[in-house]
Amino acid sequence: MSFDNLRGKYINNDIIQIQESSTNILDQLPSYNSYQNNAFIRSLNIEYDEQCSLNKMLLSDDISNKSEKIKEFVSGQSDNVNNELDSLEKVVNDLKKICRENKNLENEKEELQELINSPECNEIANKMRKIKSLKTDILLFLDQMGLRVQNF
Repeated sequence: MSFDNLRGKYINNDIIQIQESSTNILDQLPSYNSYQNNAFIRSLNIEYDEQCSLNKMLLSDDISNKSEKIKEFVSGQSDNVNNELDSLEKVVNDLKKICRENKNLENEKEELQELINSPECNEIANKMRKIKSLKTDILLFLDQMGLRVQNF
């Protein structure tokens, strides 16, 4: 199965659903982490610096020795990439299962509904969702560009 098919299977449908459905504070609270958001921003800045370095390399004429490094990388990382893919497929399936269970449990708790539907909770939940959406958007963009952000 190709990476694009896999990504489409696990990411695209969920992103479309996220953008179309409403959110509440309980949806956003478990995944909000200020430290991780700041680390993510630092990681994007590192990616930007790396892309600037790549840009300089591509503008230069000294590309001949890069092909050997690429071949070494491919042969050295093949097993690692396979293991990462297997691990990611497992965690994606597990995560989807527990999220669906949590949503069902949340809907069963009527006393929470008034709180989570309050204007204050809805406002911050929407902002938290926007942070998550921006992170997903840039990760998808970087993926489409063939790039991987460090630590994420």
